[in-house]
Amino acid sequence: MMGAKENNRVVFYSKYDSAWAHNLIRAEKLLDNEIKDDKLDLNDLLEFHHIKLYFDHNFYLDSWDETSKNKYKGLIDQKFEIARIFFLTISDENIIDYINLLEYRYKESFWDLIEYFQVFKKISTEVFVIVLNKFDWHIRYILALKNTMRHYDNDIREFLMDYKDTAQLLMSKLEEKHRYDSEPRYLFPNSLTLSDKEKIIEKYLDREDANLNYVNLILKSKDSKELKLSPKIRLKAKKKATELNEEILKHGHSWKVGVEVAISKDQIEAVKYSSDTNTLKVCYSEQYFNQQENTLELFHVFSQVFDYIDRDGLITLVSKTAELDVLETIFMESKNEYKKGDTFFRKDCLSQLQLIIFDDYLSRRDTSIEQTIDGYLNDFLRPNLDIVQLRFSFPSKSASYIEKIRTLAPELDSLLKQYQLFVNDNEIDFELLELDSTPLRFSEISSLNSKKYAYAKGELFTKLKYIFFSSQSLMGFVKPHESKYENLYALLTNEKVKFYDFENYQRDVINDMVSEQYLYIDPDNYVRIKKDIFLLIIAELNQNEVISYWNHEIFIREVIDKMVENGILYFQQTLFTIHEQKYLNFYLNKKEFTNGLDLRNKYLHGTNSVVEKEQKFDYYILLRIIILVFLKMEDDLVIAKYIAKS
Repeated sequence: MMGAKENNRVVFYSKYDSAWAHNLIRAEKLLDNEIKDDKLDLNDLLEFHHIKLYFDHNFYLDSWDETSKNKYKGLIDQKFEIARIFFLTISDENIIDYINLLEYRYKESFWDLIEYFQVFKKISTEVFVIVLNKFDWHIRYILALKNTMRHYDNDIREFLMDYKDTAQLLMSKLEEKHRYDSEPRYLFPNSLTLSDKEKIIEKYLDREDANLNYVNLILKSKDSKELKLSPKIRLKAKKKATELNEEILKHGHSWKVGVEVAISKDQIEAVKYSSDTNTLKVCYSEQYFNQQENTLELFHVFSQVFDYIDRDGLITLVSKTAELDVLETIFMESKNEYKKGDTFFRKDCLSQLQLIIFDDYLSRRDTSIEQTIDGYLNDFLRPNLDIVQLRFSFPSKSASYIEKIRTLAPELDSLLKQYQLFVNDNEIDFELLELDSTPLRFSEISSLNSKKYAYAKGELFTKLKYIFFSSQSLMGFVKPHESKYENLYALLTNEKVKFYDFENYQRDVINDMVSEQYLYIDPDNYVRIKKDIFLLIIAELNQNEVISYWNHEIFIREVIDKMVENGILYFQQTLFTIHEQKYLNFYLNKKEFTNGLDLRNKYLHGTNSVVEKEQKFDYYILLRIIILVFLKMEDDLVIAKYIAKS
């Protein structure tokens, strides 16, 4: 059990942690008390080291003036010198005793200072090996120490070859996707070869207690200079994952989410949404569909009713971090996989079912989705948006699904290349197109318009996003509203909250935001948002991670321009956003994600399913992507026309 003193120690977690004010209040009390240097033990010195880390990252209480700051910094410098002298006394004779005395929160800092003061040079190989075996969990701290690792390279390799958790350490560092503040600092011995790593992983897959999370990371791992797994090991991981998944299902540790879609002959509203437990139910109006008289109106059902894109021309079907619930964000995932939470699953299922029911509806009008797209291209896009040369052909209606996919995939490539030529030269030179067989990446397809998309960058955005929009900051938790709002921005835009309604640790953050002029306190002591447009832009970036510049009013664009000047945002001139590029790569290839569907390549190389039902499913996915590409082109062309007239 943690002692009272240990429980009240100052701890520096990271520069992103919201507990800094609370910890500095503790530090202030500690520094204001007379402490005799000869009474300081190892953990006391490490606590002063943690206070120094706050100061090194420019964290101070607002109540401290310059005199107080200088006084406290001077005291910390004195204690750090005492710590240096203390650490230089550590040797073979006492290091194990000191490790036994360490409080849990200071174990990592102990090893950091062993590295910093180069104490490892005084510890013999024999004693270091004893330390590794006696305190095997400490390998997680030691792996972060560059010079210590180099000094004991072969000894650490031998330890890792037999250590039960080495495979998990490898996967955590090389494959797992981490939050910005939780990336492990692990290094691995230069002597640990690719063959060694494969042996370690194979041994892990043979274990009965192998963790499914890590098995999935092994399965989804991507070959790199640091890790290369043979097909044999990947097959073994696949079988192990299947075995563990079946065990989970057998004991009932699972849940279901679903989507139901229907068309009503009597419903007047274009669409109605409802839900039943974990099932989303969506009903569309046949009367509304009947009112769409031409191919343009029918095609725009995908944007205006099915919501394939939003009002800003952004594809809604992509996976967004903001749509992941708390559990989904903490689940282990590979940095080489496309993240798919429940919301993405529902959107994906819904968009697929929309295509199927709409195609069925269109067949009763003696037409099809393919004919609708073709009519939209020829009757609207080409003549009205000045791209008359654009070509796109569908396979014959009688073709099998596999034949249709093998026809459409290269047509999609050609469509994208045509658009790139149009952006570059304002015309499409088909002779030039025929000579260019180089694959075109989605990230390389340009927009007609400069400043097409704005993205966030830098620590200021990260800080403001955390303070105003993260539920983990606890800034939105204020009595009497308590847990009604997830974050500070939602609280302040919906309620009148007085400054003293906030807790002490929250008030320090509010004061910071007031001094930086994002908030103000009115004469009645209510906390108000000051930079409303600025924070509205941060809110949109928090939700979508991108802003479509030209789809906003001029007064918002002016603030975006200023944020770019100040280095908070940056522009990209591409047809697809970064998230849209990832979405398309997930479905069409495996260049970016190991869990991608690889539709384009598997049908080209004959590795597709031979089951017609699965081929039909893949065909509708490809149709969906073609629709999305045309909608993105339309948005880009409409913006270009608007700018030309302005």
